[in-house]
Amino acid sequence: MITLSQIDTFCTVVERGSFTQAAKLRGVTPGAISNHIHGLETRLQPPLFKRDGGAVKITPAGKTFAKHATEIMRHIAQIEMRIDALKQ
Repeated sequence: MITLSQIDTFCTVVERGSFTQAAKLRGVTPGAISNHIHGLETRLQPPLFKRDGGAVKITPAGKTFAKHATEIMRHIAQIEMRIDALKQ
């Protein structure tokens, strides 16, 4: 099963363009980022990123996943805002 944490990690890598920069932003090791992405790629099969040294490029499969992943994260943010509004 794909987890929300994996989706969030994926979106951060896309946004930052590297596993290292994503790790710095999230306060985790690059290895943790790599593990999340590896889990996604194992589940989905095609690679989501092409790795070239320290840089990563998104693959066609990654672009398809990114479209949906960003929508999921946007929906999660909306849910959190609506729930927070109910608390007040």
